[in-house]
Amino acid sequence: MRRSPVLPQRTGGETVVRRTALALEGLTALAAVGGGGAMILDPKGAMGLRPWMLDRLPVVSWLLPGVALIASNAVLPLATAVAELQGRRWPRRFGHVLAGTVLLAWPLTETATFGYPLEGEPLLLRPAVAATGVTLVALGAMLRAR
Repeated sequence: MRRSPVLPQRTGGETVVRRTALALEGLTALAAVGGGGAMILDPKGAMGLRPWMLDRLPVVSWLLPGVALIASNAVLPLATAVAELQGRRWPRRFGHVLAGTVLLAWPLTETATFGYPLEGEPLLLRPAVAATGVTLVALGAMLRAR
C-alpha cells in the first residue's frame, strides 16, 4: 500500500475538522458495535425489536441486520479513522464521505422500512444518526479540499 509523504503542516482549522471527523467515526463505531452486537447475541428480539419488523425484511432473524450494522457503521468508519491516523490518502479522497453517506443511509432506510418513530424508540435517535452522517460527509468534503 502506498503511504502519503509526510503530511504538510496542518492549520488550526484543519486539525479541528480532522479531530471532529475522527471522534465521530470512533463514536459511530462504538454505537454500531453495541447495536449490532445486541442483534447478533439475541437474533430473535434484540433490544425490544418487534417481530412484525422482521416481516418487512428478507431475513428471519436479526443476525444478518446485526452483521450489516457492524460492517457498515463500525468497520467502515473505524477503518477510515485508522487509515487517516496512518496518513493514508484514501480517507480524504473518499473514506470520510463514504462513511458519512453509509451512516446517513441507515436511519433513512429504517424510516422507509418501518416508519417513524417506533414505540419505545428515543425520538431523536434517528435524526441524530442522520445528522452525524451529514456532518461526516461535510467534514470529509472539507478535508478533501485541503
